[in-house]
Amino acid sequence: MMWNDRNVIPIKTRRNVLKWLHEGHCGISGMKSMARPYVWWPQVSHDIEEFVKACHYCQLNGPNLVVTPLNPWTSASYPLERVHIDFTGPVNGLMWLDLIYAFNQLIEVYTMPILNSEHLMNSLYDFVSRFGIPKVIVSDNGKQFFRVNT
Repeated sequence: MMWNDRNVIPIKTRRNVLKWLHEGHCGISGMKSMARPYVWWPQVSHDIEEFVKACHYCQLNGPNLVVTPLNPWTSASYPLERVHIDFTGPVNGLMWLDLIYAFNQLIEVYTMPILNSEHLMNSLYDFVSRFGIPKVIVSDNGKQFFRVNT
C-alpha cells in the first residue's frame, strides 16, 4: 500500500523498519530524513523520537544538551585590557578574523585566505605589532586557535 509515493508500513513490521533506519545511530533528525522519502505510518515521527530516546548507545553518545549559563563580561577599564577574537564568514567567499576591543567596541578585521592557526598567528602578529599586546585575549576555543604540528 502506498501513500504519496511512500510505503505505508503495517503495525507488525514497524519495529523492524525502525531498527533498520537506526542501524547507523544517526539520531532523530537523521532517522526522519531517511524515513521521510520512503515510509509512512500514523505517528511515524513520534515513533522515531521514542525509538532514539530508548537507545542506550544514542543517549551515551548523542549531543550534550547541557545549557551553560551566560556570564556577561564586565566593561574593560583601559585599551587593550581585553580583546575578543572570532571568525566570521564566509562573506563573499572569504573568512574574516574579527578582533573586538572590550574597552570601546572598536573592531579590527583581517581577511583569512585559509582558516588555520598559521594565518591566525600572522594576523595576530600584525595586530600586536601595530597596537600592542592585549592583557587578555578571549576566544571560543575553536580548532583554529590551537596549533597542531604534524
